[in-house]
Amino acid sequence: MPTGYTADVADGKVTDFRTFALRCARAMGATILQRDEPMDAPPRLAEPSDFYAKHERELLDKLCLLDAMTEADAQRQQNEEAIARAKLRADSRHKRRQTRQRYEAMIRDTEAWVPPTADHAGLKKFMLEQLRDSVKLDCSEYAEEEPAPESPAQWLARQRAQTAKDIGRAQSEYAAEVSRANGRNAWIQALYTSLEVKANG
Repeated sequence: MPTGYTADVADGKVTDFRTFALRCARAMGATILQRDEPMDAPPRLAEPSDFYAKHERELLDKLCLLDAMTEADAQRQQNEEAIARAKLRADSRHKRRQTRQRYEAMIRDTEAWVPPTADHAGLKKFMLEQLRDSVKLDCSEYAEEEPAPESPAQWLARQRAQTAKDIGRAQSEYAAEVSRANGRNAWIQALYTSLEVKANG
């Protein structure tokens, strides 16, 4: 039985080696991101994702805002964050309790279910294991610690340091993304050269 790569060879639509090689190349690491494109689309050169470059610009903007902040601005921001954290904790507790109630209701229904045959007993056991494991994972109560108190100046210094660190990480990740794209492109270029095909962009 032909595969997705050999079906057109089997029915005679693809008869030349270059076309077959270019189609099969899409299953390799350098072109794997094209695997869901139409089968007759040849491998194309990769553009590095700009996700980290955009993120770096956002972080640089954030750093500018932090640099312009007064201690009074920092205090207001700290207060807003404390309110947001308290709301998030309350919402999280409420969601865990609702989830626990739903799981426990389903556990009761599952425990009450009488499997129609002995062969179905394993299903009931599996269902109960899934539900009980989910209760442990999704519904556990835990101590939610407040961050240590900071002065507005300490908060501002910590925010600046963290943002600077995040900028460095974004720059590093973008450089790695460019390097990966260059490696993929070198692989594709070498393939095209070996097949005497002009690379497309």
